[in-house]
Amino acid sequence: MKTFAVALLAGLAAAVPMTDIEYKFINYVAKYGKSYATVEEYEARMENFIKIENYINKVNSEGNTHVAGHNKFSDWTEFEYSKMLGGKLETQATAVSQV
Repeated sequence: MKTFAVALLAGLAAAVPMTDIEYKFINYVAKYGKSYATVEEYEARMENFIKIENYINKVNSEGNTHVAGHNKFSDWTEFEYSKMLGGKLETQATAVSQV
């Protein structure tokens, strides 16, 4: 499986010049040992990563006393992250929307 991911990344890198965000995503994949079963999953995970990247840039541009950054969950969907938290994220959102 990891061989497929490495071959996929190498093929993508050789085929088309990478944007900065694609290069950052590939480094993220390597750093956290990620692997994806299909090209479609790779692309979907990269889209999730880009959404988080945009959020991180927004938070960091606001002059807060903390700095946001990527972690091993940066390619997850909101649903996956919520599920890991035991669905608490969805419960809180539902409770807030009912007020």
